[in-house]
Amino acid sequence: MRHLAGIVKTAVALLTGDGTEMDRDSAENWLVLADKYGVPNAGYMIGTMYYNPRLCNTSQEEGSVTMADDLILAATWFRRSAEKGHLRSMMMLGAILMAENQSEAVEEDDNEDPEADNLREQEGRYWTERAAHHGLCGAQYNLGVHFHFSGDTAKALYWLQKAADQGDTAATVNIASIKRESAVTLQEREEVVKLFWLAADRGHPAAIQIMNEILAQPDGKEPLAEIVRNLQKAAKRVLKRDLPQLSMLFSQVTR
Repeated sequence: MRHLAGIVKTAVALLTGDGTEMDRDSAENWLVLADKYGVPNAGYMIGTMYYNPRLCNTSQEEGSVTMADDLILAATWFRRSAEKGHLRSMMMLGAILMAENQSEAVEEDDNEDPEADNLREQEGRYWTERAAHHGLCGAQYNLGVHFHFSGDTAKALYWLQKAADQGDTAATVNIASIKRESAVTLQEREEVVKLFWLAADRGHPAAIQIMNEILAQPDGKEPLAEIVRNLQKAAKRVLKRDLPQLSMLFSQVTR
């Protein structure tokens, strides 16, 4: 097994220029060899090279044929590693197959085929679910977003919560946004504010922007604004400062 680790290490050095001249083609050749020997993440690394060429200091025009071809190759390599049980490859393959704006790039012809699109989406969901059930946070998030756009709110919240429980602040923001749409009672609105505020407290840009937009509205126009201002006052009383770490405060304020 040492020689396999050495092959991968050599490929990484060629990709990053660590102690040697950067050479993408040679790196890929070494990784192809590692994949033939059954190294699960070798195909993932090759797939990543094609999925995000900027990682290898190559530039491609968005929408170009080359970019579409590279996406096909990325999916091919991710599939090889996914079939070996590599979780991140399952996630990446699922993301490519489920993404509407990338679906044409995965198809080798430009003919619209609803049945083929549906089968591709089903396969993408299959791989994403496999990775999500194994606890991969990114796959759980992707699955939650997918179900949200598919109109299945219950499944969306289930998987987004799984990701949020692992510390994914983007998942927390998505949960808050979904719950905000149906929040009617004071308790429901407080929960929405709590989620946005916790994500903002962790530095998530979208959550910070949303909190600022809420606070910019008068109480009568934005139901959440009064809740935020009341919590700000409570936080200042309890913690004696204006920018509290609300993760330690909500157990006292919102019960």
